[in-house]
Amino acid sequence: MMTKNMERVVVGAAPRWILLSVCALAVSACAQAGARSPGLEAPPRAAMLRFIDAVNARDLDRMTAAFAADVTAFVPTAQADRVDGKVALSRIFAEFVAAAPAAGARPVVPEDIAVRAGRDMAVASFNVRDAATRRVNRRSFVFRREGSRWLITHFHASMAEESMTTRAEGSFDVTIAPIASHHTDDPPLARMSLDKVFHGDLDGTSRGEMLAVQSAVKGSAAYVAIERVTGTLHGRAGSFALQHSGVMNRGQPSLSVTIVPDSGTEALEGISGSLEIIIEGGRHGYVLSYTLPPD
Repeated sequence: MMTKNMERVVVGAAPRWILLSVCALAVSACAQAGARSPGLEAPPRAAMLRFIDAVNARDLDRMTAAFAADVTAFVPTAQADRVDGKVALSRIFAEFVAAAPAAGARPVVPEDIAVRAGRDMAVASFNVRDAATRRVNRRSFVFRREGSRWLITHFHASMAEESMTTRAEGSFDVTIAPIASHHTDDPPLARMSLDKVFHGDLDGTSRGEMLAVQSAVKGSAAYVAIERVTGTLHGRAGSFALQHSGVMNRGQPSLSVTIVPDSGTEALEGISGSLEIIIEGGRHGYVLSYTLPPD
């Protein structure tokens, strides 16, 4: 999920309390969001990819073998009502194979794969974009572990608009350095420059500024920041601005990073959304959830 280049923070003479406050906000926000389990996600993800491969090969036997006996499904293009059972769902896929043989057919190319897994159950989903209409089809699965196999117990095929939320994931390096502040109040306002390099689905750089303040009460602090991001996002070149707002209220964090409305340029014009900091194994990355208007 994360790229190999994980976050490296390079600090000039930045006050230590600023760094501790910002890191505490990020760590606490991630802890509240819940731990992710890449190790648990791997087997159901592999099962889903094998099913996609069977669909692209129009291999009905392999498709059918992926279903649990009590599988249910919603496939609106084939049947208005719920599909109950392996036999009924296999019949729908048999009609699909007969109507769309592999030769000359567009392969299913999953985008924005998401998997959440426990020890015996998992939920997985991905998007499929129609190259002609730019419409996005959503595919969602529920898997159940039976012995050493992960079988599909529910399948849902749905349509979505082109502007549905897309996830971009990766990592970033950031350099923080102090710059002159206009105020010397007590407690003082600390002013810092931000320079970042993003890796992953967002490939680019950003420049920005941050203001931070620490109160006299331990565990209470806040920061705000604005940065301009320039690069390519899932292959679309342009730029946009991010607004940060972080508050620590006696150890209780609140952190949001949002895309500034109407700040997108070029192929990212009209972008909206938010950015989340993800911490895994002591390493830092980002998840940018965004929407773009139809082309």
